[in-house]
Amino acid sequence: MPTLKTKLLLPESARKSPWTVEVGLTAQGVPFPKTHNIRELVEMLPAGTQLNLSEDQQDELTDYATGARYPGWGDISLTDSQRAVAIARRLRGDVRKLLPKAALRRRKR
Repeated sequence: MPTLKTKLLLPESARKSPWTVEVGLTAQGVPFPKTHNIRELVEMLPAGTQLNLSEDQQDELTDYATGARYPGWGDISLTDSQRAVAIARRLRGDVRKLLPKAALRRRKR
C-alpha cells in the first residue's frame, strides 16, 4: 500500500526529470521544444554526452512525469517509487556534470 512518502517522493523527483535535462540543454546552448519526453530531450544533448540511463529508464521517468501525478494513474508501490527516485537522482548527477562550476551551488555540511 502506498504511503504518503511514496506519493510525495515520486511526483517531485519524476516531475522534475524533464526540467533537469532542459537545464543541461540550456547550459550547452541547445534550443529545445516544450516536451516532457525525456528521451527526446536527451537525444538533443551534444554528441559525447554520457547519461547513465537506459532508454527504458528514460521512458519510465517520462511516464511518471506525464501521467503519475494525475488522478487515475493508480497506485505506485514503494519499490517503484524508490527506483524512480534513484533514476531521477542519477539523471540529476549526470546533468550537473554539464553545468559550469559557477552554476553549482555548494551545500553546507
